[in-house]
Amino acid sequence: MGVQTPTPQTGTGSPLALAGPLTVGDLLDRAFRLYRARFGLFLLTAAVLLVPIAIISGIFLGGSFGGFMQNMGQFMTEATDPDDIPFSMAFDLFGGLYASVLLLGVVSAAANAIANLSLTVQAVEALHGGSLPLMAGLRRGVRRFLPFVGMMIVQYAAIAAASIVVLIPLVLAGLALVAAAGALFGGNPFESDGAGGILAVVGMVGLAICGYGLAIILVLVPSFYLSARWLVAPTALVAEGTGPIDALRRSWHLSQGNVLRMVGYLVLIYILMALFMSVPVMALQWAIMILMPTEALELAMTLPTAVSSLISVFGLPFYVAAIVLLYYDLRIRRESYDLELRLAEMEEQVGRDAGARAP
Repeated sequence: MGVQTPTPQTGTGSPLALAGPLTVGDLLDRAFRLYRARFGLFLLTAAVLLVPIAIISGIFLGGSFGGFMQNMGQFMTEATDPDDIPFSMAFDLFGGLYASVLLLGVVSAAANAIANLSLTVQAVEALHGGSLPLMAGLRRGVRRFLPFVGMMIVQYAAIAAASIVVLIPLVLAGLALVAAAGALFGGNPFESDGAGGILAVVGMVGLAICGYGLAIILVLVPSFYLSARWLVAPTALVAEGTGPIDALRRSWHLSQGNVLRMVGYLVLIYILMALFMSVPVMALQWAIMILMPTEALELAMTLPTAVSSLISVFGLPFYVAAIVLLYYDLRIRRESYDLELRLAEMEEQVGRDAGARAP
């Protein structure tokens, strides 16, 4: 598998040059510098795709939520017995809202994926001294969309399979405990009288709570591990022009020995993103709900969604820049990529000198 890398056009003294391994703090600092260096282009790339989604979210969800509230009011006034609720009324009550949320979620996910891929294209070019026009970057991002979808399907299927595998022993242990309790209390422990029955109920409830908590932990462990190992797969998909499986393999190879460092780096990114994106949206939603009358509930539900999409226009480029830098840092650590860049730059300089000396 050949690695396709843009030809470096700047010296190693460039502010964006890749000159060696970076610490986590240096990676974040370099991500901010890359963001500032291409701020207008990054912002426009994200805005072209995400601003329409923000507008559609406000209009679409607003209308759907308004219809939901209207149907709910009709339901409350006309339905006196739950058994008499006609299917058509139940469908009107919930079907329209759920369908709207599902459709909007699919469209939003597709727009965010293309924006992520297009920003990755721009970030890769920027790190190598190049700069693509807006539409050229978007076209490249669109061309990688289907491989990206295939990659995500494989990734989520693997995470789901790993979660099921780690949960099987817990389920079997739970069934064994229930069977043991049934044998001890002679059938159904919940039907036992006296202190023994009460103790059985308390014990079973405690075991259920502990089992639920353990199940969450068992699911999160493989999810976090696999997500960390495949964190830079989208960048490999774009920078190296690989297929879905090869991109996952590349990320797995590059992340070897750096999983904990990558998890910590990702947590720091999410903290910064949450402070920048989630806190303002939550404050806006609470302000609307407290200051506006009950009739403005529709606005309270839809406006934060639109604002969140608009804020992501500013947040997504930073996230992409940080992940792209992590990808190249891993390549430097695993493959001495900085030396490869220096050699390519020296060859380019020799070629220029030879051309200048030629008669």
